[in-house]
Amino acid sequence: MPSSFKALFFGLAMVLIGFFWGIHDVRMKMSGRKVTAAITDASEYSDGRVKVGYAFSDENGLDHSGVFTVDKSWHPPLDMKVQVVHLPGKPESVKLVSECGYTGVYIFIGGLVVTFLGYLAFNKESVVDAHRQTQEDLDDASDPEKRLKRALGFQR
Repeated sequence: MPSSFKALFFGLAMVLIGFFWGIHDVRMKMSGRKVTAAITDASEYSDGRVKVGYAFSDENGLDHSGVFTVDKSWHPPLDMKVQVVHLPGKPESVKLVSECGYTGVYIFIGGLVVTFLGYLAFNKESVVDAHRQTQEDLDDASDPEKRLKRALGFQR
């Protein structure tokens, strides 16, 4: 498979992943509500990471809870509270404020660039192959024996 096809497919995969991830990132940034959550508990995993539980109430008074994982070296704030962002009406969409970013958007833009470069490489390969094939056809047309050998699979 030509490298231009690989670049096209990889770029398109990046575009799709970045699109869906980026939509969520942008929605969290634009529509998300920042609230203060109280740290409720913490437990250590065997690999040295710590699972931290938190709870908060949204603007409608509904209670929500969740967990996040941090390194063992992480120290909780003195007031035992963290900032989280949630999407109103979607209790499963909760992130720490520090985890909200534009990673999906960057992947989407990178995918567009890789796809465009793959497209340019594909066009270049197509033009070069077309010129080479045309020259071979012209050479073969002038020599019927060469055309017959090529059709039968003999070396030139």
